[in-house]
Amino acid sequence: LLKEGMDILHIAMSSGISGTYNNGRLAAQELCEKYPERKITVIDSLMTSTGNGLVIIEAAKMRDEGKSFDEVSEWGENNRRCVHAAFTTDDITYLQRGGRVSKAGLVLSKALPIYPVMHVNGDGELKVFAKARGTQGAWNTIVQYVKDNGIDVENQTVYVSDAANSEGGKRLGEFLVKECGFKDVFYSKIGTIIGAHTGPALLSIFFLGKAR
Repeated sequence: LLKEGMDILHIAMSSGISGTYNNGRLAAQELCEKYPERKITVIDSLMTSTGNGLVIIEAAKMRDEGKSFDEVSEWGENNRRCVHAAFTTDDITYLQRGGRVSKAGLVLSKALPIYPVMHVNGDGELKVFAKARGTQGAWNTIVQYVKDNGIDVENQTVYVSDAANSEGGKRLGEFLVKECGFKDVFYSKIGTIIGAHTGPALLSIFFLGKAR
């Protein structure tokens, strides 16, 4: 791309979860020395999965509207913390194996049942911010999170991603439109890499709101 005279804006997965951003930054430094006439910008999205995609989609829209490279880069840098994520699952076995939930938490979840509700914090790290009784309780917690953090949701598309849980994703999307007033829903699948850490049944949502 650089040989063809193109500039590159790379929006990387959160540095709080992956080494992708740092690898991209190092590669950009090396390539800038070889192609000093070109622009290469690497942005740490501080977000993951479809939330990272949301930043990229918005940046692509700006590009297609004729915004300059610098304008799009500045928007990405200034608005990356405005993307919100909320996750939940009714099977936390894989989260426990990955160290995000304790063994005691796994036993408690299966006995009661109590499910974690997670988000991505301002540093781009995946954290449990609430625990809820049952699936409906977890969904109600997500709705409250949207109401506390969303901005202009009636004109927004909410992104819903599932890990081998299409039916649950569709029901959650319809629930969010009804309870929060989102304009519409974009459904997608969680990829194999993140899915290997979360396990099946995970549901996640992404939307724009106040800065994290």
